[in-house]
Amino acid sequence: MVNTLVIGAVSGHIRTTKTWILGRLLRDGDDLVDKEMDDREEAHIPPSATPSSIASSQDQLKGKAKDRPWEALRVSVFEVIPGAPHGVPTRDWVWWSGYVIIIVQLAISIIPWIKSQEWGTFMIAGVGNFLALLEGSLPQWRREKWACPKTGGATVTITQGNGSRHAMVILQSRGKGLDIEILAQGTRTKKASTFTRISTAVLALLWIALLGTVSGLKIDTWCKSTFPSPISLTILTYTVDLLGIGLLGSIQNVVAAGAPRSPSAMGFHIRLVETITGSSVARVLRETESKYQFVGTSLVQVFFPGSLRVKEEDIDFWREAQDQRLRPNKWGARIDNLPEKEKVDGYEDLSEIQPGNGVWKRGMKFETQEVRDSYL
Repeated sequence: MVNTLVIGAVSGHIRTTKTWILGRLLRDGDDLVDKEMDDREEAHIPPSATPSSIASSQDQLKGKAKDRPWEALRVSVFEVIPGAPHGVPTRDWVWWSGYVIIIVQLAISIIPWIKSQEWGTFMIAGVGNFLALLEGSLPQWRREKWACPKTGGATVTITQGNGSRHAMVILQSRGKGLDIEILAQGTRTKKASTFTRISTAVLALLWIALLGTVSGLKIDTWCKSTFPSPISLTILTYTVDLLGIGLLGSIQNVVAAGAPRSPSAMGFHIRLVETITGSSVARVLRETESKYQFVGTSLVQVFFPGSLRVKEEDIDFWREAQDQRLRPNKWGARIDNLPEKEKVDGYEDLSEIQPGNGVWKRGMKFETQEVRDSYL
């Protein structure tokens, strides 16, 4: 799983996710962007580049179509699709390929039964696939994979962090969608139920029984060739039925693990709203902040761990953005930005304030409501 960070836009909290499905979502999103930009970008010319290095970069890209400017960072903004079954994946070709391979495996295994009445191969393939489907269908796995509330969550950004060229922003979705901040932390994983414990124990025994059955079967080969053996002077035979069946299953597993899949195929029913790109990370973050409040400022500490330096024409924008982030909201004031203790209408010591003078400071404590009202 790729290194995946989940950043809350409003809170600014950065979580290193423990959930592989979020890593898969980001990996496939990054791969899609890389595929789109492959061999189509202009050469990247860093600020410290010399004329010789610039010429070298241009020579390397000579003859290639370059219809896209260099992208330092791409921010893909998504919104949650209302009414969709969040946490329930849609069936794509990868999902259906599993059943296609099972049918092919059974078709191969039935040939020796038809040809030479050897039913053992078909029994092994059928029972093995049935046990695999049964174990993969336990409801426990769905609860663990999408272990979070499905009533929506705050705006979050998913990215690999500093050095990455892509970030996925999923906008706030109160009342709908997955709470990705909770999903990222992996703290809501359901404890295995009694049904799951019993089922896994029974399935383990059935797998052991199948293994013992396979080792005890004496199956003739239905596809064999004879060669004189120089070692034992016996007939050397080889089978391709069981090996072929197992090889097909292994290939399908490799393809399913590496194939790019849409977000909805992984239970994230989201749609693309817009993409924000630019040749400067700072400019991309500024545009993102201007369109989606708090998103750009939450990413500054991710992409600029040593702080971001801006030019004079951008100072007012970033000052206002930072002031907005540091202001008290409905949850209160930030303890790292509390107002300094100051005089109250000329009084150095709050104990000097006497009842009836109309002076009151937020945070003062009173023994009774009557005493409080006397200060107001």
